Amino acid sequence: MKTIELDVRVIAPREKHPTIFKNFDELNAGDALVITNDHDPKPLYYQMLAERGKTFEWLYLKEGPDVWQVKITKRDKTIGEIAANDLKKVKVFMKYGIDFCCGGNKTLKEACEEKGIDYQSVEKELNQTTESSELDFNSMPLHELTQYIIQKHHQYIKNNQEILLGLAEKVKERHGASHPELIQIHQLFNALINELNTHLMKEENILFPAIEKMSINKTLSFASLQSPISVMFHEHDIAGDLIKQIRKLSNDYSAPQDACNSYAALYRLLKEFDDDLMIHIHLENNILFPKAIQLEKELI
Repeated sequence: MKTIELDVRVIAPREKHPTIFKNFDELNAGDALVITNDHDPKPLYYQMLAERGKTFEWLYLKEGPDVWQVKITKRDKTIGEIAANDLKKVKVFMKYGIDFCCGGNKTLKEACEEKGIDYQSVEKELNQTTESSELDFNSMPLHELTQYIIQKHHQYIKNNQEILLGLAEKVKERHGASHPELIQIHQLFNALINELNTHLMKEENILFPAIEKMSINKTLSFASLQSPISVMFHEHDIAGDLIKQIRKLSNDYSAPQDACNSYAALYRLLKEFDDDLMIHIHLENNILFPKAIQLEKELI
């Protein structure tokens, strides 16, 4: 374990946070960065929380009035970082019901404790994962990644929403009296589709073109991408909460014994929709958006 000391009082103001982030990113888990400043660096704490998630521990060593010193210790990688670095591990997270997209800012140990599952067993399975990944999303240029997301995941939603909405309506009418959860599932899926359709329009018409322009031409369309990306994160949380409710009501898409073919097909297709949405949100939350914010900082 190592500790790096950084006196930011001698660094130009505009270079302070980029320098801190660069040093933090180069740390291994358990290493620490001690920051010395002439004022409370609390704004840095919130920025790190927003951009790096719960990947650090924050400890004040000195609290003014003239000198402030804080120790930032790097924690284990988050679920989102693990998935971003190796997408094939997503199947392990799916197997155990670990949220790697909207809940991707937790460490593996935290996620396992919340789910009541053995951390070491999951970690062992992750380490044994050997299936090759078709695409390296981490190295993909941002303008290619946006187009991949549109063609693969946005199009999936557009192609399958009417089929699922119609099937959910049919199954609700047929079995809703004996399985009232189907009525709630129908309502929740309608709300999810309405939320996603508005969300996709914002991305395809506003945010993604701005990211593509920045990636290709190295020019900025907005004063800052932080605000529109924050909105996308929030909308992902809304969609993630809706799909979690559907997952719970359907008992993880397990059709009951009296389910007809349409009932079973609905749950099978909802499971497929859920899986695709989790990958979709993961690619944006854990790869596209953090890289877009980082590129914007470099250009500024």
